[in-house]
Amino acid sequence: MKKMGLITLVLSVLLCTELIIAQEKTTNKDKVVVEEEVVQLETPPIEEREAPSTGGIFIGIYRFYKEGGGFMHAILLLALIALGIAIERAYKLWLMQKFNTKEFFSKLKGYLINEKYDEAVNICQVFRKTTMASIFLYGIKGFIKAKEFGKKGEELNRALQQSFDEAALNELPELEKRLHYLDTFAQMATLLGLLGTIFGLIVSFSALGNLPPEARNAALTAGIAIAMHTTAFGLIVALPIMLVKAILQSKASNIINEIDEYCVKAINTISANI
Repeated sequence: MKKMGLITLVLSVLLCTELIIAQEKTTNKDKVVVEEEVVQLETPPIEEREAPSTGGIFIGIYRFYKEGGGFMHAILLLALIALGIAIERAYKLWLMQKFNTKEFFSKLKGYLINEKYDEAVNICQVFRKTTMASIFLYGIKGFIKAKEFGKKGEELNRALQQSFDEAALNELPELEKRLHYLDTFAQMATLLGLLGTIFGLIVSFSALGNLPPEARNAALTAGIAIAMHTTAFGLIVALPIMLVKAILQSKASNIINEIDEYCVKAINTISANI
């Protein structure tokens, strides 16, 4: 029994030793395979590495812009000019025209009914930066001058109408000033994109016929990149410009319609006292 136990113990030790050796061999083989795989993996070039998540968008935009060639600069210039015009017009149409027109005309109408034209001029003077108040200011001043010159009846009525018409002709064009340039810039951006497309195709076809095979692929890729990127960038610039122009034009038209409405009301109020 003792011999059997000793033999069993020896066999167990030998078995454990064999298992440990086999495990070490397997581990060493895995290490070799891993090392071989690591050696075979080459470090990708800097241009092919994944961009960091924080700057990936900006790097992509930079590559997109760079691959488009020289036409991208012209399209970008149009976009910046259009942006400047849009900001200036938005300031003019929203911030400078921002006041309560109903409350303003309600106070003005009270002065006009009571023939307190000096007070009416004063309240217009307060809001003269707005187009409506500026038109009323010059219209009422013209009426006062005509009245001082001794005009009466129908003649005074015509002078009143002419005074408001002249003031409107001077002030209303300021609301739509430079808006037509946005249409022009949108069309130019689209056409420059198409011109870049044609130029890129010319570069590509020239590469097929004039360059050696080793340089042909690079030139062909560059030409196609110019063609696609300039077209895309031209449309990316043109579409927002057209949308912004439509919004600004709609705002200007609403202001003009409102001014026309209150000008007619003011003229009728003043005419009632003539």
